[in-house]
Amino acid sequence: MNYIQHSSIANFIWGIADDVLRDVYVRGKYRDVILPMTVIRRLDALLEPTKKEVLDMKKQLDKSKVANQDAALCQCARQAFYNSSPFTLRDLKDARFITQHGDDPEYKMITRSSDGQLLFLVNKLSKMKHRSKLGSRIAEVHNGSSLFTGDAGGGETNIRRWIIENDWLEAIIALPENTFYNTGIATYIWLLTNKKPSHKKGQVQLIDASGWYVPLRKNLGKKNCQLSEQHIQDICNLVIEFKPSEQSKIFSNEAFGYQKITVERPLCFRGIDPEREYKAKEIKELKVNNKTDENGIPVIKKIHPKGKVEANPLYGIYEVEIKGKKVCVEYEPDTDLRDTEQVLLLEEGGIEGFFKREVLPYVLDAWIVPSKTQLGYEISFTKHFYKPTQLRTLEEIQKDIFALEEETEGILEDIVEESK
Repeated sequence: MNYIQHSSIANFIWGIADDVLRDVYVRGKYRDVILPMTVIRRLDALLEPTKKEVLDMKKQLDKSKVANQDAALCQCARQAFYNSSPFTLRDLKDARFITQHGDDPEYKMITRSSDGQLLFLVNKLSKMKHRSKLGSRIAEVHNGSSLFTGDAGGGETNIRRWIIENDWLEAIIALPENTFYNTGIATYIWLLTNKKPSHKKGQVQLIDASGWYVPLRKNLGKKNCQLSEQHIQDICNLVIEFKPSEQSKIFSNEAFGYQKITVERPLCFRGIDPEREYKAKEIKELKVNNKTDENGIPVIKKIHPKGKVEANPLYGIYEVEIKGKKVCVEYEPDTDLRDTEQVLLLEEGGIEGFFKREVLPYVLDAWIVPSKTQLGYEISFTKHFYKPTQLRTLEEIQKDIFALEEETEGILEDIVEESK
């Protein structure tokens, strides 16, 4: 293997690391994961062609009660080593965190290694009783990251989606800060059940109890307050009554969902042919040898004969006239102009309505890439319970100004007199 081949393979491997491990492992820890996994997969690939022979021989030797099996199994594997496990690396997955949900047969719920609290919750949910009359109830304390971290399609948001779409989330309760010893971060109680009462089905309750506390006589580390018995009873009453109030907000499950859409704009250059289709190699050369110009001519990457596809500018298929004939074209996207938008599931008009209102008025040449649309869920207490600070009235401001004028009256004259 020469240096160029080695560099190509190394870049390919680290490229996978950037795509797959980003936000899952700290960048400096890639080598702790990808290098041993590369070695394991290499050994796995070498042994895969003879896997069945090795397993058959292993079964035969066990049946014959042969103690020293290494030589025979190595011979079957045709290597100096063997693996008699029935699994290959690609077969190994934890059914708790990779399941079937929606249209995805391998729905992944693996979070970043730096924050595993949602994985603990998934583990508990996997043990719920579904056949009993009362089912199961779970209460778990989390910090705020479980509410919103992770991008659409990522492990954290996939867990929230899985929980909410299965209608297991009953309520989330915001606790006062400094409630726990040695940590001042905001904390929340998640209440979940697989047997919601009928009047709670399809809904989630958010309770803001962050202002309910009594101070401790003496701090315990950073813990300087606690819930009183009355506060605990008030919270329980809110959960049981399930009614909206200043501290209690009730939402449909869909209120927390959104679709992340990818918005593209065409790659444009000056001085190119506006009526021809450019191949991938030609487009690559254009990028190397020319400077992009948003006001230039868009690069056509595909020309569809009339009648083959239907024009749909919202999704990147435009009807144009080339050499006197109407055809549909697709433009090469400019990756530097690529953007994303979050569209709420309850958005009026859906994705198309949002796009026409919020995007097209500002960038007329933009389009949506439907294959890249991802579904996500996040829960924002700040959004739903934010109370804006009341601004002072003009009368109050004027009163303060007049008071300052009276207070400072004559001071400037005294300063001038003293300086003479």
